[in-house]
Amino acid sequence: MGLILAPLLVIWLAILTVAGYQATLYFKETFSFSGLLAFSSVSLLCGALYFLLHFRRYQDAETLSVFEISLELLFNPISGGICVLALLLIWLVPMGVCKPLLLALVLGLAIATLTGVVYEESFMTKHGIQRTH
Repeated sequence: MGLILAPLLVIWLAILTVAGYQATLYFKETFSFSGLLAFSSVSLLCGALYFLLHFRRYQDAETLSVFEISLELLFNPISGGICVLALLLIWLVPMGVCKPLLLALVLGLAIATLTGVVYEESFMTKHGIQRTH
């Protein structure tokens, strides 16, 4: 299973790194404390909503496959497509106000995805979900 999960984790780490680098470049050009605070708030809000909505689906489950939550997070075509599309728009289209919002969305989704993969085991233990192989 590591042969499937490891490349996906590397891809999501790359998305997080690229988005973080783009955010630092953006805020080096136009630094304002209120803008940075709004950016951080939107990013954390996007990540928290995605994280909570994703784990809410599995809250009442009795049995799950060992890597079911991780695979669902890493293989989610909607969040992956949103991240890739947003990063392409950031690079290809010069935008003023939309750029930090897209960066916040990408950072929030990437952080929530990676946090969800790490939190999966604790979540299953906390809710008494049996692991099947």
